[in-house]
Amino acid sequence: MGVLIQRMVSAECAGVCFTQSPVSTDELVIEGVEGVGESLVSGERTSARVRLGRERLELRDSDDPEEILASLGREGTQKLARLALEAEKGFDFPVDVEWAFAMGKIWLVQSRPITAAPGSSVEEEIRRQEIERLAQMAEEAGRVLAWSDFSLADMIPRPSPLTSDLFDLLAGHGGSIDRELRTFGLRFAGPEQVGRTFEVICGRAYLNLGASVQFIDEALPLALDAEGLPASGEGSVDVEHIPLRLAWRGWRSARRLPGALLRWLFLAPVRFLRLRSDFDRDFRERVQPAVTADAARLRERDLRGLESAELSDALRSHLQRFVDLGHQHQIADAVSFVTHSLLRQVLGRL
Repeated sequence: MGVLIQRMVSAECAGVCFTQSPVSTDELVIEGVEGVGESLVSGERTSARVRLGRERLELRDSDDPEEILASLGREGTQKLARLALEAEKGFDFPVDVEWAFAMGKIWLVQSRPITAAPGSSVEEEIRRQEIERLAQMAEEAGRVLAWSDFSLADMIPRPSPLTSDLFDLLAGHGGSIDRELRTFGLRFAGPEQVGRTFEVICGRAYLNLGASVQFIDEALPLALDAEGLPASGEGSVDVEHIPLRLAWRGWRSARRLPGALLRWLFLAPVRFLRLRSDFDRDFRERVQPAVTADAARLRERDLRGLESAELSDALRSHLQRFVDLGHQHQIADAVSFVTHSLLRQVLGRL
């Protein structure tokens, strides 16, 4: 998780600026309260409000009985409006900007998109572009693509670009999933063969169910059964309940099928049972101390004063270390997944 730490502004007044009014697309709205803006955002206090024209920033309407925004003055109000419009221009969509006024200065605290601006086509345009992108991906794959937020919605509801890149490292050749499968004697089919397993769609994280079935071994004659998926809106599909069907993958895969079956029916179970017998002890005595030691070294390292290139190299090394240790997490997931599935079968019979 990325954590942003900002210096607290002891605001004389604070609030939000909507670069596009909920009432009219040619107006912007500034709201404010006395002191810090928490009481406004939480809805505890009624705010002062002014509406300005977006073009000339002329005053259209004002509701400020306590003169909370009077301390900004006409010039300060217009300056705040111009700063918010610059943020809109930089992000290329209407924004909701939090601001604070202290010591004669206007501070912009944060900016986020306005999720539903009346008359605005931004949200619909993003939706249309994402549909076109997903349709193109399905066409290039030559099959139905099914996406599920699974547990990703809880862990990383809105992943950053860095998080997305990190997942690509974990799911690529030489990554954590690849190394986990090789631990069990299985073959990993990477994104080049089966497509990306992780994708950000409309800003949210999704798992490619079809790729998740195939990356465990491309030679296995299994594929996602699109007909067995629940209707849209009936909930997410987790990896334990992905509907499967037999699928012919061609003569090349057929030649490799005997080896794949041997790996899955004999080699993988033996390695799994051998690893499971002392996995807990090995994890406690070797893996966990290594992770803890790494974290301690990272805390002690002083990154101040590093040039951009040095800081980038340090970040890459930390990410690679995360990937190196990540396959132990994947093995732990596999152990718990198989154990849980077996337990469910036993309980189901009972």
